[in-house]
Amino acid sequence: MSTDLKHGLGPADWLEWLQKLSDELRNLDLARPFRHSRNAPGRSDRMSHFLVIYDRDRRTAPRVEEIDDPEEAVARLFQVEDELRSDPDRGIVMLVADDEATIRQTHAHYFKSLDELLELVEV
Repeated sequence: MSTDLKHGLGPADWLEWLQKLSDELRNLDLARPFRHSRNAPGRSDRMSHFLVIYDRDRRTAPRVEEIDDPEEAVARLFQVEDELRSDPDRGIVMLVADDEATIRQTHAHYFKSLDELLELVEV
C-alpha cells in the first residue's frame, strides 16, 4: 500500500488519528501567533495576511489573497487546504507582511521561474 498521509493514502488507524488531530487543531486559537503589535519599530501601522496558492508542477502564477483579519485568514487557510488535499501538486502558505510587494521579494520562489531565481544568485 502506498503511503501519502497528507492525501489520504495509508493505514486506516493513522488516517483516523490524523483526522482527529486536524479537528482538534481547528478548535485552537491558531491565529494568536499572527496577531502582532501594529506599532512595533520598523513596522507600518497595517500588517496583512497573504494566502499564496501555488502549483508546484505547472509553475503557473500563484493566486494571492490578502486578508487583514488573522482569524479570517486562518479559517480561509484551512478551507483552501481542504480543497487542495486531493491535488499533491498544489499548495498554500500564509505569509504576514506590510504589503504584497514585500512577500514577492522575501518569498520570490513562489512567484519567479527557476531561470529568474538563478539570475538572482548569479554573480
